Amino acid sequence: MGKKASVLDTSTLAAEKVFAATTPTYVRGHRSGVKSVKIPVTDFMGLPTSAEFTDNTDDLAAWDATTATLTPVAGVFYVGLALTAMILAIPSTAIPADEFRVKFTIATGATLANFVLSAITSWIGGAPDLVAGNTYEVSIQDGVGVIGLVEAV
Repeated sequence: MGKKASVLDTSTLAAEKVFAATTPTYVRGHRSGVKSVKIPVTDFMGLPTSAEFTDNTDDLAAWDATTATLTPVAGVFYVGLALTAMILAIPSTAIPADEFRVKFTIATGATLANFVLSAITSWIGGAPDLVAGNTYEVSIQDGVGVIGLVEAV
């Protein structure tokens, strides 16, 4: 390639122009033939990209603060902080190989009925019993979820 890529953070490359000019696009394992693309460093290093959000976050495309709906992008680790509500929606474009990861803290005093995880069609280890104030991490692949308690109050 002639230039070394330097990592600025876990989601960008300093040498994106070099990669865009020389690297074909691969979309879910199928070559698209498009030659101009930004390639996140996570594609090369296997590092997770993460995004934090709260009830009021309005600059994260996957989070709709008006409806409290999170529609995650595969491969991105979402961290919800002190949430009073969350509806988890899996994108209609998801394929079985897509993995979705979400860590969320339920605000103390939140109404648990406002946390809807019905996009997950079956659970490994059973459906969770959520508790206000606790932090959970969930991983979803092909509609199957596994959830763990990260921190209890």
